Amino acid sequence: MLRVKLPSPAMKTHDTQVVIRCPYCVLGFDFKELISYKDGRFVCEMCAHTVRPGEISYQCSCRGCLKMSNADATLQSRWLR
Repeated sequence: MLRVKLPSPAMKTHDTQVVIRCPYCVLGFDFKELISYKDGRFVCEMCAHTVRPGEISYQCSCRGCLKMSNADATLQSRWLR
């Protein structure tokens, strides 16, 4: 029988750690954690996917994100004719 231990609801907020994961790279059964830098960005060491949580207008320019934005533009051009 598999038992999963979940954090206690009484756990204080300073005991938790924010983990941001790459949407493209898998490590084992989970997505790979991004490395945090002092300037506030998080970067995947495998594919260079970058996240800046405080900046809403930031757009990543890694290969995976560029493919997704190109696919989105293609679909929009097909449906908006």
